[in-house]
Amino acid sequence: MFTTIKDFIECWKQESDATLKIFRNLTDDALLQKVIVDGRTLGRLANHIIETLIEMPSKLGIIMDEENKITEFFFSHLNSSSFFFFSSLSPSSAST
Repeated sequence: MFTTIKDFIECWKQESDATLKIFRNLTDDALLQKVIVDGRTLGRLANHIIETLIEMPSKLGIIMDEENKITEFFFSHLNSSSFFFFSSLSPSSAST
């Protein structure tokens, strides 16, 4: 549990760095790989993580838009290559 915003920010930076390190090492072939037979592909799991950044705050009533300071905070730690990676996922690799 976080007791200060500073603690949250530090944890967010560490976790997002670790996640991006994994994402950057995924290959095109890896995106199509399923972890378990009836499960999602790694590409779909990666896409799910990114979608959750917007979905979960909205379930709490927090509006995430480009003018929102919370949105700016969450995405400020990600760089343009991360967004390019996710925008390059084809619908077929992300949907299964």
